[in-house]
Formats: sequence, C-alpha cells, structure tokens
Amino acid sequence: MSVCKNEIIYRRAPGLSDPGCSYPGFAPESKVLKKGSVCRAGHAPLACDILFERDTAITVRDGTILYADIYRPVGEEKVPAILNSTTFGKSTDEKKPAMIQQKAASGEQFPGVPKSMTSGLNSFESTDPGFFVPHGYAVVNLDIRGSYMSGGDNPYFGTQEAEDDYDVIEWLAMQEWCSGAVAMTGNSWLGINQWFAAAQRPPHLVCIAPWEGWYDMYRDEYMVGGIPNYPGFRFNNAYSEGGKMEDVVANCLAHPLLDEYWKDKAAHPEKIEIPVYATASWSSVVHCQGTLNAWRKVPTDQKWLRVHNTQEWRDTYDENNSQDLLRFFDHYMKKEENGWENTPKVRLSVLDPGGQDIVERPEKEFPLERQRLCELYLDAAAGKLCETLPEKEAEARYSGWNGKDMVKFRYTFDKETELVGYSSVRLYVESHGYNDLDLFVKLEKLGADGRRAEHISVATVPDFDRYSGPTGRQRVSLRNLDPEKSAPNEPYHTFDQVQKLRPHEIVPVEIGLFPTGLRFHKGESIELKIAGWCFYDVPGGFGNLLHMGIDNNGEHVIHTGGQFASKVVLPMIPLE
Repeated sequence: MSVCKNEIIYRRAPGLSDPGCSYPGFAPESKVLKKGSVCRAGHAPLACDILFERDTAITVRDGTILYADIYRPVGEEKVPAILNSTTFGKSTDEKKPAMIQQKAASGEQFPGVPKSMTSGLNSFESTDPGFFVPHGYAVVNLDIRGSYMSGGDNPYFGTQEAEDDYDVIEWLAMQEWCSGAVAMTGNSWLGINQWFAAAQRPPHLVCIAPWEGWYDMYRDEYMVGGIPNYPGFRFNNAYSEGGKMEDVVANCLAHPLLDEYWKDKAAHPEKIEIPVYATASWSSVVHCQGTLNAWRKVPTDQKWLRVHNTQEWRDTYDENNSQDLLRFFDHYMKKEENGWENTPKVRLSVLDPGGQDIVERPEKEFPLERQRLCELYLDAAAGKLCETLPEKEAEARYSGWNGKDMVKFRYTFDKETELVGYSSVRLYVESHGYNDLDLFVKLEKLGADGRRAEHISVATVPDFDRYSGPTGRQRVSLRNLDPEKSAPNEPYHTFDQVQKLRPHEIVPVEIGLFPTGLRFHKGESIELKIAGWCFYDVPGGFGNLLHMGIDNNGEHVIHTGGQFASKVVLPMIPLE
C-alpha cells in the first residue's frame, strides 16, 4: 500500500525551456531509419532498417497519458519488447547530465563509452536499439509520469511508478507487432524501477535485467545509516512544462525515520517470480549494496549475478556484455535453447589495485559459503588493528565538526588475503559536548609502500571512478538493531526510534559497510579511517555531491581495548 499522496512534498519541476534541458520537441511520427545510416556523428551505422515511432501515447489506469519512443524491426513478424523506463529523457536529444558529459573524454558518449560503441539511439543509461533491433527485438524508451510531455506529477520511485510500468508492459504486450513477451532492462534509475515493477507481477513481464540499481531508497542511497544525503546525484532531472516533482530534500527532512513514506520507496524483490540477470560493481557506492541485497532476496533459482571490474556505463555498452544479455533474453523471451541455463549463477570480480584483477570468477552463490569472518580489534594507543583484543583501554579523539580530523587504524597482511562480501565496524563511542554522533568510516587498501592503492574503472578518465575500499556511515542515535535480521558482518538497523546520548555515556554502535571484493598481497595493509564528515569522494570526480545533512558537534571519542571491544569484521576467503 502506497503512502498517502498528500504526505509527499512536491515542488515545481523545471520547464522544457530550462537551460539544462535540450528537449527536441513534441512530434509524433513514424519513419524508417535506413540501414547503414549514421544517426549521430561519430556513432556506429545502423545494421538494419529500424521503424521509429516517436511520441507514442500510452494511457495508464488513472487516465494519465505517458509518451514513449518505439524502435522495432520493419516487417510483419511479431517481436518481443524491451522496456527502458526513464526519467532522464527517452530521446537521445534530451538532457544528459552536464557534469557527466563534461567528464567524457573526446569521442566518448559517456565516460568510458566511445561513441562508436553505440548507434546513438540509446537514451541515457538505456539499451541501445542499434544493437537489439537487428536481433529481432523492439526497444521502447518511456518518459515516466511527470517527465517531459508525459502527464502527472513526477514520482521518485515507489508504487506509483511501478503501477505505471505494469500498465505500459501490458499495453506493449497487446500491440499487433508484439509477440506478447516483454522484458525490462537498463542501468541505474532504469535498473532500480525494475525491482519495483517486477514485484507487481505484470502477467506479460517475462524477465528483468537490472544492471546496477538499488532497491531501498532509505537504506541504499538517501538516508544511508540514517544520515540524509541531500540529492544532487540525481541531477534534478524531471523536466516538465507546468508539472511537479517530488522534492526529495524536503522529504528527507520531513521523514528522518523509516516511516510509510520510505517504506513505499523500498521494492519487494522477495515477490519476484521471473528470471533475473543483475550486475553490480564494487566501486559503485550508489548501487552495489542495493543490487546485491535485492538479488539475494529474489526467491527464484532462475537468477544470475555478474560483478564486474569496470564502471557501469562502460559495462552496459560493452559488446561482449550485450551479447551475454542477448543470450539471456533469447532464452526466456524467444524460448531458444542456447545453453544460457548453464551460465554460472554468480560471476565475481576481485579488485587488486596495484596488481591484476580477477575478472568474473564463477561461483555458486553470494555471499560465498566458504567465507570466514575475521575480527580485528582497534587499539587506539598504537593506531593499529590487532588480531586479539588489547588488554589496556585507550581512547582516540577527534573533532566531530571541523571537516578535517580523522583517526586511523592499520593492519598489515603477512600472507595473500582475499576479502569478498560484507564488512562491519563496531565502535564504542562517546560524545563530548553534544548528544549525537554521525560516523563515517572507510576500509582502504594500502600498498606495501603505505600509499593508498586505487582501482581506476575508466582508463580514459582516470579521475572519474577511483576505488580503494568500502565505506559506511551511521547516525548513533539511530543505532537500534533488529537482532533477527542482523548478522555479525551485516547489522540491520530499524531506523524507527531515536536514542540520544547522555553526557559521558559510552555506547556500542554497529556500522555496516558496502560489500567489497579486494585482494591483498603480503606486506600490503588495510586501514580503517573514522571521521565525523564525509571524507571519501563520490565516484565520478564530482566532489561531495551527496551533500550530507550531518548532525555533529563537540568531540568524538572512540574507546578501545579492555571492556571496549571496538572491532572490524572482515569476510576473508580462504586461499589455497
């Protein structure tokens, strides 16, 4: 059941004449894009004739009209449909986030994606019609409710968007050109909404391919650890002439606890009954945790997971990966016996900054059954992580508000070590001069020389996506755990009650970190960093776009040793 609409705060959406919007105009038409033609300078020529039906009207259950662009083969043969449901704009001429375009190298459509890799018909983060139409599919790009000319107010995920997608899927299945089989695919926003739509169980939705997309808006992106991440990363992207869009900043402030508003922003992957092919990357602080958690919750055994070692856009448009996705679709949408079912259920990459990555290693499950949880204890007196609990108590102190201070704890490996899965940090904390703490932590790989070892995902733009280890954050007043849903390395907070600190009160707090896959060699180290500010950069080289609604003051005190077993829990994988 969705949250009452009058409890959601909206604001006026920027208009279609806004400088950030390059909307090409409303022009319903049907035309053939000829084989061999180049639709955008520098892009690949079309491999076949494509029938392009622009600004096609689709009416959903409440009478609202949504608009889609449809690319399909020329001819009478009925074909399956692939739906890309987006708020970024269905047309290639519409808005691409300027900051992303500015980061792209010369000759690239997006960072890491040469123009020659696509036909240019793909909208932002969507499937390329230039690839799938020649293989006998229709590709449908939908402007969701409240985007561009689509009617209604723009939702930020949740039941409304899922119900719209349900109606569009069923409309597509009934078209005379459609075989009746519909799939969803796409990256990021276009991946997130697949979890929501598939949980609604549209009868003609055959399979989904959410390539990097979280499923729980509170826990995975905007209120991670209970700390508001004021949006900037979604680019304020809902352009509409006279329409409204959800004001996510205002809603974060109005709903600090996990209430009905946020519950409607969490999909229910446990209700999904159709095949799923999901991808993730350790370096994505936006999507990694949510993608993996959603995939784990899907109850069917017809689900596949691939964790790659590049950046999501590069991975999406890679020819080999497109062929892999095609095999998945052919098997379920066209009933082809192509051996897809023999594909390893899990393919994991393990990053080795400074060394050689392991790429898409076949596994049977995730998390790995053979993992061994290892505890390393903080020693504030020595600034170390220790294999045994220090006997003596010690304190590490730092300013919780100046945006500069942090404390560090290091452990050096004496043998080859692999960490794959979920980590956590337990800290015994005290606040001097205030009644709360916002904690930011990171586990970082250091080379044998003591320098940070970074994985670079996009070779052409080295500063775009750098990764050295997993991060986590937690508001201490929201530390209450659900013991039935928590594990030693996966704390599960309820976020339903506030427990402020009393003067001189020392409390334990569990901090879950985003999952990771990292390799360490003998002599290399892992370093735990703790601060009261978001000291780690947002991927993309954009700086701290996710402006934190941090609630810190005074001095933070971390207690270690003796009765204060502050520690890190690591998912170590035994190596032969």
